[in-house]
Amino acid sequence: GRPTARGPHPRRLRRRPGRCEAAPPRRRLHGGFGDCDHPTSAWADGPDLRRDRSVAGDDQGRLEFLEIGDEPLQQAAETAQVRRALVPVSIIGKPGTGAGEFNSPQGIAVDNWGNLYVADTNNHRVQKITPYGDVYRYEYSGRDPGYLLYPSSVTVDPLLYMYVLDAGNCRVQKFNPTWRFEFTFGMEGTQAGCFRAPESITRDSFNNIYVADSGNSRIQKFNAAGRFQFQFPGMRGDVSGFRPAAVGIDREYNCYVADAATHRVIVFNSRGGAIGAFGGPGAAPGQLSEPVSVVVGPDDTVFVAEIGNARVQAFSPQGECLAVFAGTQSSGVEVIEPRALAVDPDGNLYVVDAKLHRVTKLEWR
Repeated sequence: GRPTARGPHPRRLRRRPGRCEAAPPRRRLHGGFGDCDHPTSAWADGPDLRRDRSVAGDDQGRLEFLEIGDEPLQQAAETAQVRRALVPVSIIGKPGTGAGEFNSPQGIAVDNWGNLYVADTNNHRVQKITPYGDVYRYEYSGRDPGYLLYPSSVTVDPLLYMYVLDAGNCRVQKFNPTWRFEFTFGMEGTQAGCFRAPESITRDSFNNIYVADSGNSRIQKFNAAGRFQFQFPGMRGDVSGFRPAAVGIDREYNCYVADAATHRVIVFNSRGGAIGAFGGPGAAPGQLSEPVSVVVGPDDTVFVAEIGNARVQAFSPQGECLAVFAGTQSSGVEVIEPRALAVDPDGNLYVVDAKLHRVTKLEWR
């Protein structure tokens, strides 16, 4: 028989005046490990989901967002064609281990209500930050199902189910809207459904999950239940020079893949066939140096984060450079290592900086 899986789940919180109280936890159900593309499911008694209202900030105990005035912002928004600009609005977080603090964050997602989900990688946790500054933490490190080890990416579906790329354990874990652990899929390996040095995940509008399986030089697609669908660019020919660091999905289900090895964004159709590319090595506008994140906005603008040039660029779907944001130290919105991007429904861009241990919100004007 298969071994049972145990993992933590946060206890549900009921709001009462002046406090939060946890409901009794559900008991464990049994699941098991098998082939890489078969999910493992479990409920288990475990630690609480932490909801923090003691963060230094406003008089309500909420996390304070550092607002940035318009005048220095224009100096920090370096545009290539002066058509549009990425203008910083606020800075979220700082280095540390407390609520709303980060240690080398690597991933970010935003839901339809504007809540941020940050993969706080070296703190082995995911933090949720509401637009009002409330902070929730899921921070249980380990190797058992439901525990995290160097989580590097996160995505959230419209029903608030959360998928976390648990990179240290070479797997993806799914949590329900109350952050109870549901199942995990994947393990270390080279066969279909397994991962080696995975870097990021994203989803499409059908809640299919795409994993940038960097160590295996491929993108893998799974359905919402964690079942392997297919991989691309496939294993024909030499793909040793292909390092997919991230993938963004547009409304036509084309996949924009950040290839950190060739310093390009390669575009694949919904069936995994290559249909175009843009970028190329260099520091000029439109060129890229080690792109590690890509996201497609609601207006089909393609945003790319590159750590080699320490900047974010905005492109048209055809690969035309529209704007460059690099920040400046004097303006207080410096960019050193932009590792992950997310776009909210209004088109605002969020940039995770792993070296500065914070998130910068940019308005796309």
